[in-house]
Amino acid sequence: MTYFHTFDNKVRFLVIYQDVSKKASVIAKYTSINLRTIYDWIKKIENNVNIMEHAEGQGRKATIALAVKNNVVRKTRRSPNSSSTRSLGLQYGMSKTTAGTALKEKNFKYGRPQKVTTLDPDEKNKRVKYCQTMLNANGKRIYSSVFTDEMGINLSDCYSENVWNPPRKKVKVEVPRQDIWLSCWAGISYNGATTLHIYKNSLKADTYLKIVEEHKHEMDELYPNGYLYQHDNSSVHVAAEDDMKRQKFKFMEFPTYSPDLSPIENLWSALKVAVAKDNPKNETSLRRSLHNNWRELTQVDKLHAYFDVLFDRYNECIEKKGIRLRY
Repeated sequence: MTYFHTFDNKVRFLVIYQDVSKKASVIAKYTSINLRTIYDWIKKIENNVNIMEHAEGQGRKATIALAVKNNVVRKTRRSPNSSSTRSLGLQYGMSKTTAGTALKEKNFKYGRPQKVTTLDPDEKNKRVKYCQTMLNANGKRIYSSVFTDEMGINLSDCYSENVWNPPRKKVKVEVPRQDIWLSCWAGISYNGATTLHIYKNSLKADTYLKIVEEHKHEMDELYPNGYLYQHDNSSVHVAAEDDMKRQKFKFMEFPTYSPDLSPIENLWSALKVAVAKDNPKNETSLRRSLHNNWRELTQVDKLHAYFDVLFDRYNECIEKKGIRLRY
């Protein structure tokens, strides 16, 4: 069995140099030290220089001021679409690697942006009116609404793409032989949540209606005196509304292209993160993880935070005249 030790590179170099061989090629064979560095250390030893001592003035000094790094971060927040590490480096007098490091230190992640539909003035006005209505009467509608939505998840997405690998070793993460796609429907409210409904077929109006009917008793138990049912304006939802109204469902018209105004969107994100930590390997374990984590995340006391924050979010939407918010 091979054991890897976390000795300092200079210590390892000295041990091999003194006890094994003084040839740079041999030392490089037993270490991961750059050959050029080995030649430099051998030369210093031959000149009676103690390589373990850190001479004053050696080492890379921090040449980028904190204020400059903060400027990089602010610039990227303001103009993410035009802020490449190369352009940031040229603008603030640093390498593109340093610019990237400054962003990583503030938890920026490089990746594809989320594509959203541009809102026209009428859509923005409807968003403002919706928020105003929801805030009336001290937010009575916020506390008496059931927000529903659908979410899709791939089995192949349920593992961490980046992990901390120990020295000279790669962490192994099992990935499924065959990918699986599952869809989920659920509703949440200040008083509690429905159970998670998992399905595989594409969602059509009749399927959607059956799902809602199956979980109607859960929503009725949460609000015996009635509630507002919230869903987005997808064609499937709209097609089912007449039948739902005959079953005494009451709707609050939800503005188009407004996932940022629904608390369930953030809950879906939390669910995906929790499931990824379980690293399910097949459909059965994926379903089990989804159900278990949904129950944990939708405990009533945990749900309150998702609804209390809506007051600030709706007020911000009004102040910003209906523009889309971060969520």
